Amino acid sequence: MKEVSITGAYQTQFGMLKTVTIRELIFEAGMKAVADSGLTLDQIEMIYVGNYASTDFNDLNLIGPYVASILGIPNTPSMHIENACSSGAVSIQLAKSMIATGVYKNALVLGVEKMNTKAPDETMRIIAKGGDPEFGNSLSVSAPSIYALYATRHMADFGTTKEHLAMVATKNYANGAKNPKAHKQKEIDLPRIMKAPMITSPLGLHDVSLVTDGAAAVVLMPSEDAKKLHPKPVRIIGAGIGAEDNNIGNKESFVSLLSTVRAAQKAYTEAKVSPSDINMAEVHDCFTITEILDIEDLGFFKKGEGGFAVAEGQTKITGKIPVNMSGGLKSKGHPIGATGVAQAVEIIEQMRGLTGERQVKQTDLGLTHTLGGSPGIAAVNIFRKDF
Repeated sequence: MKEVSITGAYQTQFGMLKTVTIRELIFEAGMKAVADSGLTLDQIEMIYVGNYASTDFNDLNLIGPYVASILGIPNTPSMHIENACSSGAVSIQLAKSMIATGVYKNALVLGVEKMNTKAPDETMRIIAKGGDPEFGNSLSVSAPSIYALYATRHMADFGTTKEHLAMVATKNYANGAKNPKAHKQKEIDLPRIMKAPMITSPLGLHDVSLVTDGAAAVVLMPSEDAKKLHPKPVRIIGAGIGAEDNNIGNKESFVSLLSTVRAAQKAYTEAKVSPSDINMAEVHDCFTITEILDIEDLGFFKKGEGGFAVAEGQTKITGKIPVNMSGGLKSKGHPIGATGVAQAVEIIEQMRGLTGERQVKQTDLGLTHTLGGSPGIAAVNIFRKDF
């Protein structure tokens, strides 16, 4: 098995990009990532495309060949991966596996979502397709209501407060304000967040992630090749996928996302590291409670201590374990298929010292984490600076 590294990495502007098409997002991300990789376009052997709902948002089914054509390499094979919000992260894992086993010498992984094409109610209906149609959507069980259950139970069991949730939002807004490619580049103070309109109690307007357009791409290759082609390659040392029942009625726990626990265990085992070794993390904060659950389930803090750790500043850029330096889904934005790839780009740019005011001091090891569905799946990738 070969070691696999990333050389090229790029993220487009994230936001409500009314005048930018999905074609333009794909072109920008793909071309810039390949230009950064040390390869030429005609050397790319395989394309993996992470995308959730181009069928609904963009009237586009066969998105893999569409990407290849846009990039001017229509004869390059491609594959579309749809795993809800974990699509991009899983695409990276699949590319890593195929390169490690020698099937391909390199691969372009591109995540993209152009979401702001429909009316809000139709957009929410499309997003809800990541749930169970018989025992979720048809019963009006939405993502906010699902994560409100987690929040309520976590509060009851561990004393987590609404203020703890709000502190996740203030932190991520502050980080996003320092990120020129973030969807929402504005700090919002705690009192305003606490007074925001309620969505599903106890989750308010600022506890919810954004509906975002954007794309991100990375180029993977064997580590021995990466060192020859790029001065600052980043190695993927661990990867794991974890699962749990996507039917909300069958959940084993409402204080833990067990798919995250299972994915993390696999990734840590492959990487031969422990949670305490990780210097920084980009995690799936689709809701503020989710980030609190994430940092516990990934092993950064004991169960029940996540909210208190946030309140103590331990997850700030200057804290014990910086979390969502980019602003996270809350501020950087959440173009569903692109999120897992964009998280990897943030880790890589942190390692390369390219993140300006949000730069973390210690960047040897970084972790990314995404969820998909209610959740039904999680993906964890671990990266090591290889220069």
